[in-house]
Amino acid sequence: MATVALQIWTGSYPTISNDITINVYDEADPLAIIASLTHPGPTHPADTWSFPGLNRDNLLFRIFETSGGLIIRQLGADMNVVPGMYSGTLTRDTEQIQADSTPGFSSGVNSVTFDGTGGKEDWRGWDISTLNRMAGGSGVMKKGVDYSWNPSTGTLALLNTGELFNPGEWFNVDFAVQTSQTTSSVAVTTPAFATPMVITADYLVNAGSDFGAGLIIRPAGTYLEITFPAIATVPANKRLKLEFDPGASQQCAKLIFQAGEVLSWLQGNRNNLYLCNQENLYIYPFIDTDSVKRWRVDSPFGNW
Repeated sequence: MATVALQIWTGSYPTISNDITINVYDEADPLAIIASLTHPGPTHPADTWSFPGLNRDNLLFRIFETSGGLIIRQLGADMNVVPGMYSGTLTRDTEQIQADSTPGFSSGVNSVTFDGTGGKEDWRGWDISTLNRMAGGSGVMKKGVDYSWNPSTGTLALLNTGELFNPGEWFNVDFAVQTSQTTSSVAVTTPAFATPMVITADYLVNAGSDFGAGLIIRPAGTYLEITFPAIATVPANKRLKLEFDPGASQQCAKLIFQAGEVLSWLQGNRNNLYLCNQENLYIYPFIDTDSVKRWRVDSPFGNW
């Protein structure tokens, strides 16, 4: 599979002194990190982040403020990147080389290496399309019969038994055009809402797979409990949707937060909340002005 080099440009973060981390994910598996870079604080000017060797798949990336490898908060929304099509060409001018005159090209031998050492030309990474032996030579030479070429080492060799490069003879060398691959699309969209999970019994919320998605609450009986993970394990501002399906009878779900952690909503800070039939909301972690991370509510619907 062809690979690409993903480049991400970020503006400055003048108010952040912690580290900045970018994680790259395959859109098909948005929880598995396939590449990551961290730029340490205390300053963060505008910068370009390069991720070479990625598969040409639909990708997404997330930018985080981190400290000691731990996520403090996510900066902005998830970003999609759809790699561009094949684009761009590279060409190299025709080269003329002459035995005993061109640096590194001596007569009396059957091979020569152009790898950039000792003042020589560097032809590595290029394929030879046409090799012409001039000045009374054989003219156009046939690759694999008259000569061999190794683009990795830059070695050109004559293949006929006993044949050597003659004093003063010269060659015209044409190189094959290279087609480059670039990732050029601009990240302007957020991923589609992930598939919700239906829960019918007590449930421990997963900090990775549930946030960014949702829970559809359908108690098998009249009551169940939903326990939230430690708030430090969830990126700031990443939402979890809770949707209570209507039932034939009155039902209830209790949202429970870890000891010492609170939901800042309605009657001030509270460590639990009850949902009933047809009540829906989003819950997300927020770093408040006092630098404390608290749970908050977005888009509530129902008879609160």
